[in-house]
Amino acid sequence: MKKTLLLIAFFSLAIIINAQKNFNLSRSEKRISYSSYNNFAFLDSRPNPDDMGFVLTSIFNKYTPVAVEKPLSEQFYYTFLSIIDSTAQSGTILVQLRNLRFREETGSTSEKGFCNIRMSLYEEKDSAFHFINTIDTIVMVKAMDVTGKLLETTSKIIVSQLRKNLAFRAEDYSMPFTLDDLANIDELEKNSIPIYNTDVVADGLYPDFKSFAYQTPSHTQLQIKRDHGIIQEIKIPHPEKSGKWKKIKPKDYYIVVVDSNPFLMHANSYFPIIFENGNYFVRTYIPNNNNVNINGIQIGLAVGFGMIGGLVGGLFFNTTTTGNGTELATAKLDHINGDFIIQ
Repeated sequence: MKKTLLLIAFFSLAIIINAQKNFNLSRSEKRISYSSYNNFAFLDSRPNPDDMGFVLTSIFNKYTPVAVEKPLSEQFYYTFLSIIDSTAQSGTILVQLRNLRFREETGSTSEKGFCNIRMSLYEEKDSAFHFINTIDTIVMVKAMDVTGKLLETTSKIIVSQLRKNLAFRAEDYSMPFTLDDLANIDELEKNSIPIYNTDVVADGLYPDFKSFAYQTPSHTQLQIKRDHGIIQEIKIPHPEKSGKWKKIKPKDYYIVVVDSNPFLMHANSYFPIIFENGNYFVRTYIPNNNNVNINGIQIGLAVGFGMIGGLVGGLFFNTTTTGNGTELATAKLDHINGDFIIQ
């Protein structure tokens, strides 16, 4: 009986191990001299630290969660120690990890892997924290067998960015942060972005996130064609023919605001954007099919990688099944890079 129980436990453990792919932060291959810091602190501010996204494994492209064997706080600490040497100056750097999420998609001949990285760095001085830099980047790897390369490349980029920033001190000590401030860093950042601090959104066409965030539309004179209240076509004054109008291509713009109502423009469609509880959201229906190649463009809503932010194992968070083969998905606007991230 004991042997049977041991076998069951062994196979259960094997299933758990095979059900996830571990991410390991590598040690630095070379040290730097005269680092500005000889002490390290770590703050994990990810909304859901247990959700690191997914990769595709096996010949069946099984959705497999990414996880860690050792806590990231420990991994970052030992990576930091592998970078500095005995010449490091007295000082403490705090790394605030704000995002670290993986995803993969497969095509007919190759696979693509992505990882969203966001981490902010601060100099700790007199029990306060002074901003150094924010790393906000997307790792993209393309290969026949992409998983190992994606995990390795992500690790190398994090180590490289950490090594590079250890040379810097904070430039401005006049606006220190407390730990409570860092816990609410998203809201503090939004305080300096006009779109989050206005009662009325300016009408017009916005070519990118920056223009929308700072309320500087490229065109304000618009002709709108609707069908049953839904935007079908937008025209702007023709740049070369006085009195004439020119039809725009939605793919050339980011957002249009009509009667103070913003719409995300993508794939010749216009998705209503709503403002709730200090954030902008898009809600739309997506296929309720775990076997589809879910990749932003296919579901017709992605703006960059971030749209897949809430996708793990082929399932979406914050979705409502309609019973007709679709689910209602909610995506939140990222206030730094303008991606819409499924929640």
